[in-house]
Amino acid sequence: MDRPLLIFEDLHKTPRRKLFTLFGVEWLATPYAWLSPPFFCLLGIAAALLDHTESSLTMCMLMGVIYSLLLYACNTIYSLGHILGGTILGAPMNALLVTGTRDVTVYIGSRAEVPLRIRMGRAVSGPLLNLLAGFLAVLFGRMLHVSWLTVFGYFNLGVGIWTLCPIPTMDGWVIWEGLLRRGNKPRP
Repeated sequence: MDRPLLIFEDLHKTPRRKLFTLFGVEWLATPYAWLSPPFFCLLGIAAALLDHTESSLTMCMLMGVIYSLLLYACNTIYSLGHILGGTILGAPMNALLVTGTRDVTVYIGSRAEVPLRIRMGRAVSGPLLNLLAGFLAVLFGRMLHVSWLTVFGYFNLGVGIWTLCPIPTMDGWVIWEGLLRRGNKPRP
């Protein structure tokens, strides 16, 4: 496994502790997983500072904490998308590894043994669930005039779009690589 983007631990050597099992997938944690909530809190505060809708620093910090919870929920939706996608495709993930910065999907076995369409389907399932959740949250947030739901929707849309970017070790890389490989196949 290449070192995933934004992962600062050596995933080949770091110990893992089982947290729980959900939908048949073990959720594991590295020793630095405790950094994940503060990391998301910093992201949430940064988003709140960029938002500039709150006049006082205290309200901005409070919105930052709320935003961090929404971002963490987006991350969980993304992970659940991968779990459900792999299960539907008949090639479920073996574990989800929670690190200090982001979750990593773990599939055991040789990449060459898994058909390209399965790899692409598993890769698109996380971002797709974020995009769906984002679209629905923005729609209902605007209809019901619930600002936090709208923000949650935009965060989900952002996560879905970000993870579809063709950056090595991210879903977009697997998808675009697969599409390019399919396009370059010799025709019989």
